[in-house]
Parts: sequence; C-alpha cells; structure tokens
Amino acid sequence: MVQEQGNPMEVEKKYYLKDCITKIAFEWDEELLMSRKYQIIDEVLHTMKFAVLSGDYPLFSASATREATYIVIYYSDRCEDRIGMTNKLIKEYFLTNVPSFPDFSIETKVKPGFDGSKPSGWWLDD
Repeated sequence: MVQEQGNPMEVEKKYYLKDCITKIAFEWDEELLMSRKYQIIDEVLHTMKFAVLSGDYPLFSASATREATYIVIYYSDRCEDRIGMTNKLIKEYFLTNVPSFPDFSIETKVKPGFDGSKPSGWWLDD
C-alpha cells in the first residue's frame, strides 16, 4: 500500500510577513548617474541568486525601486535573524562581488505592501 505524502512545495508557515522583511536603503553618491545605479542594483540581484543556491539564506524574493533608493528582501525562514542574515549577505556576497556597492542602512520596520509588492503564501496571515 502506498501512503500519500503531503505536497512537497508546501511549507510550514511560522512567521508573519512583516517579521521577515528587511530594507537595504542606499546612500548613493549624488554624482552617480541613474543608469549606473540600475547597473549596480542588477549586479546585486544577480549576486543574490548565488546566495540562494548556497542554501545558507532562506530568501524568498527581493525587489528594487524604480528610483533605485533601496532593495527589499523577503525571507521565508529564520526571520528572527533577518538583520544578521542581511549583514552576512552584504558582507559575503554584495561587498565581495559588487565593487561599487554603496553605503547603506538596514531597516526592519517595513510595512508589507508599502512599495506595492506584497508576496504571499509563505507566511502566516495577519
């Protein structure tokens, strides 16, 4: 007799989305052209793929703004350590692979959907 197993894509929801978001706010040089900012952000998002593949970061998604002022990172697990994971991600991936990575600050008091993007499915409902 074959026993049915649960959906392998289904995850145990442990966190609220608001507790799994970090925002990396960029402090750009005022002289830097917008096209160069976009290029740097593209390099950051590309580098993030390698972090996901490493298995060390439970990243769900990331998005950037048209104004290139910040990147929002959504974690799917270990959200209580999202500041530590974000710092490690910046140190091990962004600073070593994106030479022009700008000065930044990390924010965690980010309201889900503030930027028009509100992923769902991995988190508890509010």
